[in-house]
Amino acid sequence: MKTLVPFLLLAGVFLSGCTLHGRLYNLETGTTTIVTFSYSGSGHGHLTGTLPSGEVMKGEYTTVADAAYGWGSIYGAGGSATASAGSVSGKQYGTAVATGDKGTVINCEYVTGMSLHGSGACKDNHGGKYKLMF
Repeated sequence: MKTLVPFLLLAGVFLSGCTLHGRLYNLETGTTTIVTFSYSGSGHGHLTGTLPSGEVMKGEYTTVADAAYGWGSIYGAGGSATASAGSVSGKQYGTAVATGDKGTVINCEYVTGMSLHGSGACKDNHGGKYKLMF
């Protein structure tokens, strides 16, 4: 039983979820926005961030193990990614959307692995383009 206790404590911490951070780089202005997102192991969660303008963004993300062929109208466009969906073992594909309190909407696509690190590309409804790193 003594050897089982540390395992149960670790499992409890892992399964309870955590808060992680990423960076959203504006490719036109060079400004960086810190994005905070919740991770519970379900492939779905919430995210928040505050743009340099002060606009507060809130949204959600969803990650799936396999993407349909041709996935990625943002991430795959313009040379942002060279791998086609489903071609890299162990990768997961996701989409995220966040809306701001001043009307901005940011739509993102990303690729991640089991390490919870990944990258993606985003567009907003004002024509802005972003690189997402987490």
